[in-house]
Amino acid sequence: MLGANMQITVLGATGVLGHQLVENLVNRGHAVVEAHRSGGVDAYRDHGLQEAVAGSDWVVDCLNLQTLSPGRAVDFFTTTAHHIAEAARTSGARVAVVSIVGAANPALHRSLGYYKGKAAQESVYHDEVPPERLLMFRSTQWFELVETLLNQTSLGPIAAVPHMRVQPLAVADAAGFLADAIEQNHSGDRAVAGPDVRDMAELAAQVAAVRAKRTLVIPITLGRVLRQNLLLPDDGALIGTTSWADWLAEFRAAQSR
Repeated sequence: MLGANMQITVLGATGVLGHQLVENLVNRGHAVVEAHRSGGVDAYRDHGLQEAVAGSDWVVDCLNLQTLSPGRAVDFFTTTAHHIAEAARTSGARVAVVSIVGAANPALHRSLGYYKGKAAQESVYHDEVPPERLLMFRSTQWFELVETLLNQTSLGPIAAVPHMRVQPLAVADAAGFLADAIEQNHSGDRAVAGPDVRDMAELAAQVAAVRAKRTLVIPITLGRVLRQNLLLPDDGALIGTTSWADWLAEFRAAQSR
């Protein structure tokens, strides 16, 4: 089914990307089932999942867990993937998975435990969902997560942010690309990124300089892997139109309200 009048279940509908995706899909005329724990759907415990997915053309996995622990990340992402894949198999829904550019690269797993979890998640979906019914949607980092990184790395008024070469994009651009792919019933891999390659420590310093909670950013080096281009997309990625400068200007305006 192409175009409007699809039913789409979004897991993690209140998250950073999930919220934007729901709005995007509704504005396009689709019926969206917003599935999240506060609404009684827990994909980790497999509670309410079958009911949330029943009758949907797509189920979109936007679930997230903020952790640096590889053990917790692998447990959460593989458990939820198993349950979602089973629910999709029962209902006949296609599956879209939100992942990260570079997640499957073993070199990153040794430095970033979260990536190990996302790689394990991808593996489960590839094993359990037929390829013609699976969309692996890999995004680079989002502008909106720079402040989250600041908070995670802060100790009092100081934040130690690692140098990382990234090509971030606005989450609204990512949500638009994902909605396009769902509408067109795409399968296979799709990568999205922002228009410019930047250093994460530089972005964090710029956000810290304008937000209400002032923080001094100390750039640090955590290893050779993060200074390489492993977090950057390959050729062929879809490129968002929102620049960092435009996004930062909006962020600054929001802080002054």
